[in-house]
Amino acid sequence: RVADVERAAEPAGREAEEETLRGVRRTMAQRMAQSRTRVVPVTVTEDADIDDWREGEDVTVRLVRAVVAGCAAAPALNAWFGEDPPRRTLHRQVHLGIAADTGDELFVPVLRDAGEGEPATLRSRIDRLRAGVVARSLAPEELDGATITLSNFGMLAGRYGTPIVVPPQVAILGAGRAREEPVAHDGREISLPYEGEGSAGMGKPLRMILHPNPDIPIYLGTGAESTVRLTGEIADGWLPLGFMPGTLDEYRPWLEQGFARAGNGKGFHNFEIVASPHVILGDDVKAGLASLKPREALYVGGMGHRDKNFHNAMMCRRGFEDAAERIQELYLAGRKDEAAEAVPDEWVDMKALIGPPARIKQRFRAWADSGATAITVRTRSEEAVRVVGEAARLNR
Repeated sequence: RVADVERAAEPAGREAEEETLRGVRRTMAQRMAQSRTRVVPVTVTEDADIDDWREGEDVTVRLVRAVVAGCAAAPALNAWFGEDPPRRTLHRQVHLGIAADTGDELFVPVLRDAGEGEPATLRSRIDRLRAGVVARSLAPEELDGATITLSNFGMLAGRYGTPIVVPPQVAILGAGRAREEPVAHDGREISLPYEGEGSAGMGKPLRMILHPNPDIPIYLGTGAESTVRLTGEIADGWLPLGFMPGTLDEYRPWLEQGFARAGNGKGFHNFEIVASPHVILGDDVKAGLASLKPREALYVGGMGHRDKNFHNAMMCRRGFEDAAERIQELYLAGRKDEAAEAVPDEWVDMKALIGPPARIKQRFRAWADSGATAITVRTRSEEAVRVVGEAARLNR
């Protein structure tokens, strides 16, 4: 039949529809074509390690500040190029175009002087521009005058891409998707995997196939002012060097400064302090004290530099200046046995629990009230562990 023949002759499916581009879409197409004819397409891709970013970090603000820093380091990025006559304009301020995709159309409002303002201020300004895009309420001048652009790879959210530079700009930063992968580092001092002298040259970065607890608490063993402050800022707990009952106030201001720098409500209420006294069980207290003196002589007399020994400084700070000076003098002269004999009994006794069970239990009270939230027992005796456990129960 004629009708059947005509139907078979029609284009299959009529699934494609033509659409005349208007408004923003027409402008987008024109600028893409303009970019193709006026800009040499060169794309450089790099991966950035953002593992040390804090949880909840504002990614867009970080990228804005990175663009500003990059333009300061390479001013040629923040420029316009003109053709008639050929000329280049270097801009002192970064007016950053920030691509905003509404789903159907792409707008690029301009964040004026992106280098000005704290992170919270930048976030507020970015939010205002995005709200204006959604509401179609931005003035024309807020969509014009960008000196460089920040974009991403849109709904595809790919790893890499070639973002389009809109003349007269000369550069654009496109951000891809954040991801987790094995760490490889080719540094001046350290490389992962190691490929230096003596290596087999067959190493490759690996990714752990296990799934450990991502919230494992981190404890730092520190004792100097700067490192104790750092512990308060970044760690979940502290293994204090040289800690003994009555010394927490010495460290308190340093820890509090670290808590303040953390800025997340951290304080002594949610911070662990783990004391670690040596425990020597036995009736001969004198012998127990003597057994720890060689170690004290090593640390006070021989650790570090003569003029920079933290253990020596700690002993001086706690009222044993003469003994600390004498121990160091003897130890550095090679008279190690005499250095050990010069360690005061009182100094060792303050840092340890030594003696028969009754003495240990009685002296444990000071450790229970020291401000430590936990105690690690340093001993080779199972019976000593049991005695300390009984002392802890008695002091609850």
